[in-house]
Amino acid sequence: MTVNNFRLFRTIALWALATLLSAAPCFAQRLTGAWEGTYSESRRVVVFGINFASETQGILQILGKEIPIIATRPQIGSVEIRTQDEDPTVFTGKEEGDIIAGALRYGPTTLHFRMEREPPLTQPGNREEAWRQDLDYAQRKLLRLETSFTPGSRRHFLDSLAKLKASTASSDDPHIIIELARAVAAIHNAHTRLYLLRNRTDLRRLPIRVWWFRDRLHIVRTLPEQKGLLGCEVARIASVPVARARRMVDGLYAGSDGWRDYMSTYTLTSPEILFGVNIARGTESIRWDLKCNGKNRSVDLKPLPLKRSTVPVESW
Repeated sequence: MTVNNFRLFRTIALWALATLLSAAPCFAQRLTGAWEGTYSESRRVVVFGINFASETQGILQILGKEIPIIATRPQIGSVEIRTQDEDPTVFTGKEEGDIIAGALRYGPTTLHFRMEREPPLTQPGNREEAWRQDLDYAQRKLLRLETSFTPGSRRHFLDSLAKLKASTASSDDPHIIIELARAVAAIHNAHTRLYLLRNRTDLRRLPIRVWWFRDRLHIVRTLPEQKGLLGCEVARIASVPVARARRMVDGLYAGSDGWRDYMSTYTLTSPEILFGVNIARGTESIRWDLKCNGKNRSVDLKPLPLKRSTVPVESW
């Protein structure tokens, strides 16, 4: 090797080493943040999340549990994530940009997993921007995770989301919520739905609870000061006959007739939903026409204060 060739070789080698070393800190910073992934077990798809507080530690959120994890890098381009318990679950995967995919092992079971980095959301500047972020999130998540799409339902979902994004400035929150629920229900998977009530409490309720007895809706629970309404049959809600009101909330959920009837006992007692499906003209006071012990009666119901919850509210 001549002197000039040796110098050229040494220059190239030093440049490659410097490039590798300069890239190492960037590479080492890639785990920190939120990730979401899936794996298939039997016939179900399980979604999990990992929030890395640092490059070596984080929290695995899976099936309602939060489990501390430790991350290591056995070699460049690979990651091993291990739960901190006696019988650890181990994720061993290869990195490709913002995707990590590989094998998930717990006990004698080995499954394939794939997870992606969650893009950070900027603080929205106004209500319209906040809604567009929410709708973009719903679109991105469902297109990736929902397995029930047909070509037709996928087009319908995308068209519905596009219309919703274009209407954020002109439409109020209850109507956007209702249209998003309808767009999700139109996928026709009863296990995929927008949580309006029951398992999440982000909407207000009226101070009564109702139940269907065949085709008749009756009040089955009230506050103590309204116990005179117990047992009354509901004739109209905000001047809409109860049978028609039942049909107007029917499209908020996919699934069987029985499931949709069950969910209507929740949705028909939310002022925001009644307004969003155009049963009521407002949300602060709603007229209910009743039949109580053979007599007609009307009562104006005002919503209870919102109590947020992430656990089931009630189940009759």
